[in-house]
Amino acid sequence: AIERLHVSHLWEHTRSPLHLTYKPTGQEIIFRGFDDPIKLASINVLHGYLCWIWFEEATQIDNYEDVEILLASIRAIPPESGVWKRFMYTFNPWSDQHWLKKKFFDKESPYTLAMTTTYRDNPYFTDDDRRYYEELKESGSKLAPVICDGEWGIIEGLVYDNWEVEEFDVAEISDR
Repeated sequence: AIERLHVSHLWEHTRSPLHLTYKPTGQEIIFRGFDDPIKLASINVLHGYLCWIWFEEATQIDNYEDVEILLASIRAIPPESGVWKRFMYTFNPWSDQHWLKKKFFDKESPYTLAMTTTYRDNPYFTDDDRRYYEELKESGSKLAPVICDGEWGIIEGLVYDNWEVEEFDVAEISDR
């Protein structure tokens, strides 16, 4: 993106680990995998504040406790700095059983903006891109509601699609 925008002269970067530094201000963009949240807890920046964490493909994070380890390690930011902490999660809603749905979509919070976007919202899509998604919808694929419309679903390993989760007492339903 830096090359396409013709601003590479404003950036320094390393490839391993991937790290970008904006030369005029020293601001940094740090890229890391989430295989071990404990390793991420010690990340810090030379100038300014670590204030924005973006979890890309967040459905690959199995539990919110791993996220909390990282969030708890972000140091306080003085109010006079005018900077605040931001945590952004982007993902396809593959499973309605995922912690992301429970945490951000099933209950409202004044501190959370939860929104759904679809291919229709992408200004960079070509006509061919749009045609692909429209054909997927028309095909009746079980993937279409999730991929095309951003609906929560259960795609992988689905055998039964007419079921409910309920509390029960095994003794009451067993034949003894």
